Amino acid sequence: MNYHFTLRLKPWIHYVPISYTGADLPDKILWLRNNDEKARQIAKNGRNFGLSFLRLEDYYCYTSYLLNQFGKINDKSALIPFQKTEKIIL
Repeated sequence: MNYHFTLRLKPWIHYVPISYTGADLPDKILWLRNNDEKARQIAKNGRNFGLSFLRLEDYYCYTSYLLNQFGKINDKSALIPFQKTEKIIL
């Protein structure tokens, strides 16, 4: 889905990209924890981007769309927690 800000939003600048399934999420979290300064800069860039290009109404629309898409998932394996050898402590 494309929005008015889509072309301006850059991975590793404004956000940390994850795979469509989210299977790489533990690895991305570990990367963020091991690269604190870069993680802080990405968070700062993302926040500034949001303040510059997004309205509260945009957040509501996106959240509504996202929850609607989650409701369409029929793959029962999506409900099974993934297994990872290393425990992540947030």
